[in-house]
Amino acid sequence: MRGVSARPARSLPGVGPHEDAGVAWVDSGLLDGTFNFVYRAPSDADALAAGVAGVREHFERRRVAFHWCVGLRVEPAGLVGVLTRFRPARAFPG
Repeated sequence: MRGVSARPARSLPGVGPHEDAGVAWVDSGLLDGTFNFVYRAPSDADALAAGVAGVREHFERRRVAFHWCVGLRVEPAGLVGVLTRFRPARAFPG
């Protein structure tokens, strides 16, 4: 199979669950953004902006796509605006 590594994804640096500045996300180690996602964010606007920036930096550094799960719970006020401002400059493979 093309693109499959014999090395388990969990052994790659940066792969696994993460939490920083009240934001929680999963980096699966896969390029496909379906498996890399943010699932919790703080309600404080400043912490939200810092958290979004940190998540974006993490995934850009690893050059993998990700998505933000929204709508399953009460979201922080202004989440859509913050996410729009931090839209990636380029798309990554996946």
